[in-house]
Amino acid sequence: MNHCSPFPFARSKLEGASAISWRPLLFFPIGVLLAAPLAAKEGVVAQLEVEPAEIRMATGEEVPITVRALDELGNEVDGARFRFGGPVQDVRVADGRVLGLRAGEHELSISLFPGPDVEWHGEDPPTIHVPVQVGWPSVEEVRIDARPGRLYEGTSLAHEAAAIHPDGSVRPPDAAEVRWSSSDPSVARVDRFGHVTAEGTGSVEIVAEVEGTEGRVRYEVEPFPAERLVIDGGAEQARAGDVLQFTARAYGADGEEVDDLPIRWSHTFIPHDSVGPHAGGSGLTGDGSFVGELPGRYTVIAHAGRLTA
Repeated sequence: MNHCSPFPFARSKLEGASAISWRPLLFFPIGVLLAAPLAAKEGVVAQLEVEPAEIRMATGEEVPITVRALDELGNEVDGARFRFGGPVQDVRVADGRVLGLRAGEHELSISLFPGPDVEWHGEDPPTIHVPVQVGWPSVEEVRIDARPGRLYEGTSLAHEAAAIHPDGSVRPPDAAEVRWSSSDPSVARVDRFGHVTAEGTGSVEIVAEVEGTEGRVRYEVEPFPAERLVIDGGAEQARAGDVLQFTARAYGADGEEVDDLPIRWSHTFIPHDSVGPHAGGSGLTGDGSFVGELPGRYTVIAHAGRLTA
């Protein structure tokens, strides 16, 4: 017999009985209680907004900055104050303006300043970070300085170039890419470090260029005038670390001293047995001053054109 019922039935068989009994299974609807979203609060700071969001500027340049505190509805919260943090030696903020002090990639950290009348969500005050890229100002002048001496045929002179900004400040050497060139390499050539070597005689200009701005130095290269080169000073024996002073003198065919001949210094080193065969002498030679830092035998050499001593 079929039973028509709005309820489903479960069929079970009783032990010892052939009858089959039917038990109704009852289903009850399950209710889900969802919490209503919290209402957004006006006047409670939820986030900070800053303009501009990223700053690009030159060293010495000022850029205005605006910071606003917003509630969850996007309305500005009046009376909010802010704290600015960052590398003070690189970037400075005062009176709503950012001043770039040193070139590089920097970051400003701006946070809500806590106060008795200021509310915000969460434990920590809202904070926002602003990338600041400070570049170098333009190059107004390139100055070239040469080591002492006159450029004669066969001699070399070291040069340095300084990039000068409009405010008179000098760009650090490691931040100035200098391109060296010669107006006539047959008279004098220059390498990428500013070392100039005279290959012949005649007029020549050495050019240093930084970001499109050029500096120039002119030479009248004359024939090599010296016939003899001698070294004075130093000592036969010294202790490691002692400073010895050497002087090189060049003389022409007439026996007169050539006092403006550029001198280049070098040295050789044979280590003492107590040091070992593979040790470096660490001798420092510059303008005739010499320091032997390890025990051994040093030979100091002066070079001027084709002459050595």
